[in-house]
Amino acid sequence: MSAPAAVKVVTAGPSRNIEPVARRFPLLTDGIVDCWAAGTLGSAPGSSERVPGPTAYWFDAVVDVGPERATAWADEYHAEPVAAPDRVAAELRGFVPVGEFVGGQHLDDAFSSGDWRATVYLSPSTGRVVVLGIDD
Repeated sequence: MSAPAAVKVVTAGPSRNIEPVARRFPLLTDGIVDCWAAGTLGSAPGSSERVPGPTAYWFDAVVDVGPERATAWADEYHAEPVAAPDRVAAELRGFVPVGEFVGGQHLDDAFSSGDWRATVYLSPSTGRVVVLGIDD
């Protein structure tokens, strides 16, 4: 029997205030938040199944930094074309822009910290940053 799949259980948000975003991802301090949500990875609400092990926390955000800054970050961190984010919290999916994205390890490292591991998707044409953070 396989282990139950972990799902994103929302415990905070969706919201638009910048402070929680900036605290986790300081590069986004000057951005305009489209939306963020946060929570734990676990079993689907109402499920009696538990995911074994310690609790992992997630924080997803869509932030407008403008096309100029998004393009500069793409160049600075050697971002390459990537697929659109498919693991973003359901509450944020309507805020994820349609179109092409760039990303990569250098960009992820720039947004990550000792506490948060980031996966970053830039949309240079819309100026949006989609960041998926995990604190485990």
